[in-house]
Amino acid sequence: MSALVSYAELLADELDRPEHVQAVQTVKHSGDYVLGLVDDILDLAKIEANQLDVNKQYCCPSSILWDVVQLL
Repeated sequence: MSALVSYAELLADELDRPEHVQAVQTVKHSGDYVLGLVDDILDLAKIEANQLDVNKQYCCPSSILWDVVQLL
């Protein structure tokens, strides 16, 4: 999955038409979300095994909402 996201970044740099660049960026963002989902699933497994370390992290809800709207 990481290779797919990296390749999408390289491909976006080579494209000229804005609609193609936007399509590749959508693929990249979707790949990033899938990687995040896999990380979340792994975290759930750690929770079940009582091995999860919890850290506070800043979250910007408007940024998350903007990303969701762009994917749709």
